[in-house]
Amino acid sequence: MHDSSPSIRSLVIGAAIVSTLAVTVRLPSCYESFWLDELHSAWCVCDTLGEVSPRADIGHQPPFYFVALWFWKQVVGGSEVALRLSSVLAIAASSAVLTVGVGRWARSIAGGVSAGLVLGLESNSLFFGTELRAYAFVILFASIALVCFIRLADEESRHDQHRRWAVFVVSILLAALSQPTSVGVLAWLALSLGLIWLVRAPRKLIRLTLLDGLLGLTVAAIGFALWTTTLGESWDQRSYWGSFATATRVGEIWEIWDWNWLILTPLLVAAVAVVSACFHKRFSHNRQITITTVALAAIAVLATALYWTVARLEWVPLWHRRYFIAVLPIFACIVGGCVAMLEISFESSRKSVAAGLLAAVSLVGLLVYHQGKFSSIHHYPVALVTRGEDWRSAIEWVGRNANPVDRVYLDAGLVEAQAWLGKEFFAVVHDSRDVVTIEAMPASQPTKQQLEYLLFPIRGPYQLDREAVPIRHRSATSVVAAVNNEQPPSRDFTIIRQAEHQVDLSREPADSWTMGFGNVTVIVRPSVVSDEEAQSKNAVESTGFSAGERLPLP
Repeated sequence: MHDSSPSIRSLVIGAAIVSTLAVTVRLPSCYESFWLDELHSAWCVCDTLGEVSPRADIGHQPPFYFVALWFWKQVVGGSEVALRLSSVLAIAASSAVLTVGVGRWARSIAGGVSAGLVLGLESNSLFFGTELRAYAFVILFASIALVCFIRLADEESRHDQHRRWAVFVVSILLAALSQPTSVGVLAWLALSLGLIWLVRAPRKLIRLTLLDGLLGLTVAAIGFALWTTTLGESWDQRSYWGSFATATRVGEIWEIWDWNWLILTPLLVAAVAVVSACFHKRFSHNRQITITTVALAAIAVLATALYWTVARLEWVPLWHRRYFIAVLPIFACIVGGCVAMLEISFESSRKSVAAGLLAAVSLVGLLVYHQGKFSSIHHYPVALVTRGEDWRSAIEWVGRNANPVDRVYLDAGLVEAQAWLGKEFFAVVHDSRDVVTIEAMPASQPTKQQLEYLLFPIRGPYQLDREAVPIRHRSATSVVAAVNNEQPPSRDFTIIRQAEHQVDLSREPADSWTMGFGNVTVIVRPSVVSDEEAQSKNAVESTGFSAGERLPLP
């Protein structure tokens, strides 16, 4: 009869294997150039500690993760692999936490290992676990909170496990400090515990202790800190994210996760386990695991639907996996719980081990196969995750090929550029080396801090040691006319976040050409003057304006 729990030693060995595998499959993906979001993280920590928080704030991110990342950089260095290793290790730790936590809760080493493997190998976990952003740490803290949840759900009251309750609350707070939107997922766990304890022991639920008071004050303090540092401004400017985080149709809920392999197939295994347990009169062994696993499946569905709903109603544009990535450990726990249910439904130890092993290999294997990772792993070492934005090579190329008289523009596709650079343009006159330059510039100039932010791709680890102008949608064009009708020896280099084959050169001057670096392209164009632009130049000269003064373009 399979009633005994696996030993701590066996679970630790399983956790070590799972976490080692999680690191191994991610390392080849850590050498690629940073992509745009990662460049913001690297820019935040590339200078002094005092500059970390302002740079995080202007990017609408809480500063706490970036402060920790700054210290990490002082220890391991600033290379791509060194910085990304922080996220790799966070996911490895998450997989280990679930392996041990689910294994002990479900009394099944197969259940624990399968939960750890799902979190270690699932495609979204691979992506965020090799990215220099806070989301890997959201997954880590959500995993810790989840392990506390499944143990607390077996209790009559939080007072029966006050230390675990404290860890549960602190883990949610740490996830919120990393990414505040994760609360929209993890709050469902706290609400579920409240309902469970309300049914089991309502009097104990309302009894407050000193620990409750301290935790309540901590929640209030962290909530206030988040609102004053980032949430308040982010709420006022929430329309910025409408370009990529809106919901348009119900089918997007089905498309956002691999529901077939993360919930539906595991629950089918659970149904088989329940039937087997009832046949062997062992359902009492499965009852609590079954209830908790089904509850977690409901939470995963409800949490995902909530984010879709608030985005669809245009309350807050949050329909992007990064905002509710805390659901991912819940999926892993569901798989582990279903495997454990099948394993402990058999009386024979040999049969139970065989059933658990078969279920674990099948569920994890089918998930990895469906997500197309088996073929890549076969050619290891190979990058399982690629972003395709080679900013490193693009910036190096511009630095080598741009002459001192050439101008450099940057269109990084940042959502903030739409608001900060405005839509109206003015002519600005500069006199230098007998050349008159007319540049289209925004009517409302961004502040110094905003300008630095818009240029962060070339001011972080990939330095372009020259002046550059941020633009939006290649809207700012430079027109140069030489005195005595001579063509000046200068060109425009425009770095845009767009694949080379998507660049339309029909709007560009003749002899313009491109150089592609994945999803980053450099447009090189000669400086030319059309008849209309020449008239603008003459109009500027006839006004008698001094260099640097502004007037509307005709």
